[in-house]
Amino acid sequence: MTVHERIATAMQVIAEVDFNKSGKVTGGATYNFIPIGQILQAVRKAHAKAGLFLTMGPLEYDDAHGEGIFNSGDRWTKARGHCEVSINGADGDSVSFTVPFNVQDNSDKLDNKILTNIERQAYRLLYAIDEGDATDPETEWHEDAVPINEAPKE
Repeated sequence: MTVHERIATAMQVIAEVDFNKSGKVTGGATYNFIPIGQILQAVRKAHAKAGLFLTMGPLEYDDAHGEGIFNSGDRWTKARGHCEVSINGADGDSVSFTVPFNVQDNSDKLDNKILTNIERQAYRLLYAIDEGDATDPETEWHEDAVPINEAPKE
């Protein structure tokens, strides 16, 4: 079975999943999203059935395209770049594509957010997981967003 046939099998499994936009972000912007846990649960099941796995190359930053790691004031660190991702078949063949990332964090979790964002974007692109929005809300920068540790208590 080729990697393309394996991806088609995984797409059939994922197409049957009823994703729920149960994640919610409030603050400078308010929106709902499909939590990464739901996406990973569906993709792991599909990959196990189809004999697929994902690998990521190194994070890359292209100065000519405004990519890099930036400090925004004294609270936020932002990263904009790209990463080569491969979907690998159990027989050794693969499909590779570039996934952009654009994240921000106000603590020490920027690396984790980058990797999570890449994985989320890769699966959304590859398996057409639609959140009903034109863009992924986790990749949008919100200059007026309040850091979570300074958000008003409800």
